[in-house]
Amino acid sequence: MATTCADGRSAKLIVQKLIGQERVIKKFFENSSSADVIAKARRSVLKASSSDEIRRWEAKGALAYWGAMRDLPVNFSKADSLKIPEHWKHFGSRISPLTNSPRLAVTPAQATLSYMYAILESESRLALAALGLDPGLGVLHNDLRSRDSLASDLMEPVRPKVDALLLTLLTSEQFRREWFFEERDGNCRLMASFAVRLSETAIMWRREVAGFAEWIAKSFWDSRARPIRTDAPATRLTNRRGSEGRARLVSGLDEVNRARPSLCRICAQIRMTSDGICPGCKSSPKYQKGRYN
Repeated sequence: MATTCADGRSAKLIVQKLIGQERVIKKFFENSSSADVIAKARRSVLKASSSDEIRRWEAKGALAYWGAMRDLPVNFSKADSLKIPEHWKHFGSRISPLTNSPRLAVTPAQATLSYMYAILESESRLALAALGLDPGLGVLHNDLRSRDSLASDLMEPVRPKVDALLLTLLTSEQFRREWFFEERDGNCRLMASFAVRLSETAIMWRREVAGFAEWIAKSFWDSRARPIRTDAPATRLTNRRGSEGRARLVSGLDEVNRARPSLCRICAQIRMTSDGICPGCKSSPKYQKGRYN
């Protein structure tokens, strides 16, 4: 079965995600078995013939990826450790027991990750809107009334970078009890002070999604049967084509300058020499006597 344009876009985004996940596992866990599963999923996505097959292989990679993190310890101070639930002391499962989905996390690590993903989703939505794309029309995620599916697609290749930042935080700092609170049903939530600190990462995710957003816009443009213009859409987020355009402009001006006739500075006729004086004026008696020098 031939791969459609939509499936090709989905495959590229998920392959980039799986590459990132493999790097995270190797860097933070040195778990070769999980990394091998993710690598196999990545290779299989490249051969997939439909979005459903891409999703299945992505899910297999995710199972190995989150499984490697589940028991990662979360460091709290000794005083805080006496005041928190035991399950807060580990990264925990990505699937919440409250919803059987990532929603309503029950551990601080998962709550932090969900909040950072929400920031990433917001930046993805803004990037797509800036390029004139509808964030709700996805290529991999099914379109739902309550979800911006294309924004969810755009998030995929950047998610491992968010994971890596959180893992760096977990392995280099102690979490504080005052950063979190637990609701009656066990849902772990972030306090405002910690949420504000995390929101400062928005500029990082803005830069990360920019290139992928422009690639998506370009892929939509290329798939049109008869584009109105021959050139690609503007790269408003990275300004990549703007830089290329300025380079072409400078090059074009150089060509114009080279093609422009040069005039003799004495008689104003077209000259053929490089010193600004035509051969006729050079041979004149006045020039020979140095009157024009």
